[in-house]
Amino acid sequence: MDRNTESDEATDEIDITKNGWEYQSEYTNNAARVLKLRIDTTASGAERRGQVEKIVGVLCPFLLRNSEGDSLQIKPLTGGLSNHLLLVSNSTFSGDDDGTTTAIEYTRPNAVLVRIYPDEVSRGIDTEAKDCFSMIDRESETKFVSWLASQREDLQHNRGSMAPTVYGCFENGRIEEFYSNVRPLAWAEMKIYAPLIAQSLASFHSLKSPPEDVLPPPPSSCISNTTIFRTIRAWLKEANKTNTTNSVFLEQVCREWDWLENSLANPPQQRSIEGTNSPIVAEALEFIRRLAITHMDCQPLNILINKEVAEEGRNDTGHPPKMLRLIDFEYSGWNPVVSFPKSSFQQNSLQLRLSHHSILTLSPNQPLKYPTGC
Repeated sequence: MDRNTESDEATDEIDITKNGWEYQSEYTNNAARVLKLRIDTTASGAERRGQVEKIVGVLCPFLLRNSEGDSLQIKPLTGGLSNHLLLVSNSTFSGDDDGTTTAIEYTRPNAVLVRIYPDEVSRGIDTEAKDCFSMIDRESETKFVSWLASQREDLQHNRGSMAPTVYGCFENGRIEEFYSNVRPLAWAEMKIYAPLIAQSLASFHSLKSPPEDVLPPPPSSCISNTTIFRTIRAWLKEANKTNTTNSVFLEQVCREWDWLENSLANPPQQRSIEGTNSPIVAEALEFIRRLAITHMDCQPLNILINKEVAEEGRNDTGHPPKMLRLIDFEYSGWNPVVSFPKSSFQQNSLQLRLSHHSILTLSPNQPLKYPTGC
């Protein structure tokens, strides 16, 4: 990897700003600075705990300052689909019966989220894992999330950073801000908060271009060069190599993907619009083909709502400045704008079919639901 690794203690600075309490060190939102320590998920409980405490002590010393001499609390979270997740808190951390924290916004955080990457990913170039297919590039993801955490938006429902603060990276994971007093949306609530979600998506799609070493733009405006098309092509290639039973299905998927790529690639002026030559239709088609940074995983579990606001059933703008937030950016990239709502529509359509049997309809305790998917 081209990232610098360090084992020294972080040089930190605490700042109280108009946006609230902020902690800064050379590791904060800096994917290039990697602590030369790791967490072995196969180690014994005591050994693993020691590894976690050591890493947290370097990257998040403010937790120790608040601990009042007590040891840190380390609690596994089961909501992660592609990471091992740990909630690490100190003695000041408290919660409701459903596990949600009651910490006051803008105070010094008393809990952080530790993400441990899967073993086959975290080993990186040191093993044959580099030859394994993966839908997620963890190094690229961490670079993007660290950059996104430094971006600000001024929406009525979210005034502040666009991603959780990354307190620091270690060899096989990272530590980031834990959003307090929130819960994921239920799929049925998507329509209630649709206006706020749309504003958040518009803000996301309007992001300025990140540095090229963070998220390089496609080499050309050709649709086939965008993140989603390159990823799906790679997936189809891998599926065809390993599949022995569903060749007919995969052939159909390939044909449909070819159709979608061709449909998006043709500019509006080269297509006949049935029944009209409306400039509005042409403008709309041009818009949906526009390349932008897209989230690509905007399912209900990746949209967090302020718990108090959700209990009141409000969807107006007279609520806290951090009411609704997007999380989990592992599939983000440069894509046609249309690909984003399309993927969200498909996920929610599937949810309607699955009904009560889907994980999205469950209501476990907060640590079991949030964070999810990454």
